[in-house]
Amino acid sequence: MSSLLTDRIIEECLEQEDSEEENVSEIEDFEEHSDHESGTEQEASDSDGSSVSEESFPSNLQIENTEDEEYLEDVPLKYLRRGRFTGKDKRTRWQVREPPRRVRTRSHNIIYHLPGPIGEGRSCSSMLEAWNLVFPETCLLKIVQYTNIYIEELKSKFSRERDCKSTDIVELRALFGLLYFCGRLRSGHLNTKDLWEKDGSGSDVCIATMSRESNSPSEVVKRLVEPIKNSHRNIVMDNWFTSFPLLRDLLNDYGLTALGTIRVNSHVLYCASNPQKRMSRYKFLEELAYALVTPHVMNRRSMTNLSKELKDMIDKFLREVGVELPEDQPAQGQSQNKRPKKSRCHLCPRLKDSNTPRVCSKCMKNVCRNHSVDVIVCAKCQEKY
Repeated sequence: MSSLLTDRIIEECLEQEDSEEENVSEIEDFEEHSDHESGTEQEASDSDGSSVSEESFPSNLQIENTEDEEYLEDVPLKYLRRGRFTGKDKRTRWQVREPPRRVRTRSHNIIYHLPGPIGEGRSCSSMLEAWNLVFPETCLLKIVQYTNIYIEELKSKFSRERDCKSTDIVELRALFGLLYFCGRLRSGHLNTKDLWEKDGSGSDVCIATMSRESNSPSEVVKRLVEPIKNSHRNIVMDNWFTSFPLLRDLLNDYGLTALGTIRVNSHVLYCASNPQKRMSRYKFLEELAYALVTPHVMNRRSMTNLSKELKDMIDKFLREVGVELPEDQPAQGQSQNKRPKKSRCHLCPRLKDSNTPRVCSKCMKNVCRNHSVDVIVCAKCQEKY
């Protein structure tokens, strides 16, 4: 009786697999598996005698427990019987068994065309054409239109027409290009004045594209007071705009007086005490930093355990700041008549570790043949030494 029941179960399994391949809708029936056995299966298991009940496995479990589902070996039996896991939220359900793979693809998952650019995006062959698709000309013309409306409102405040000219789409695109270029240079924390420097350290692209318009507080005030120049009026401003050089320029060049609070710092004190030496705050901080670190660098240069690379870097820095380097003096207690001891060449890297008795006649440091020069002196010149 049990053998007949087993054959019937196998036939039911084969019929179920055939029906799943032929009908896609049965996949959903498989995913929404019932939590309990059907009444027919229970009646069959009860009517077949004790030999069937000894197996103590439901028919669905025997059907699904195939060699291809080795990943189910570690799954607890209670989850196998339920056919699903329950998430921590007590609502999400995860199927224990993966859905069948040998079925037809559902219609909403069929890809009819490859993803990618569409329309005009496929035909752009240059970087500028691709950029024009993102920023079309209609959008740029709108920006130019409303920018020129704002410029017209400001023209009356400027005495020269060239200081407030209308813009066009070509200049707007050039502005976008400079913004991209400055972003590539990572100039977010860089002073814009450095980009327009003409001493070789600036950017040729920025200098060639347009002139630099400073937006420093003092330059902003000078542009605002241009219409009342030489009117002998008094300008009132807060401490953000007030500076000693600005007050002096307003009095001497614009014929205006000013009232404001000055933030006292070393730069302000220096400019007030030295009116003939006009120096920007950026340059003042640079020179001040050099003056503060130079004494320490000089002390560090006298250390004997510095590498050659570091000492050369220190000498280069001191020459750039205008310090006259003293000649290296021989070590104290060292006599030229005394035979020098073998020591490592101070110019060779430490990995080479070449010991040599040769000593430089000026610095009295050991040096190998590769880093020394044999000087030929005639007998007449030798008598002079």
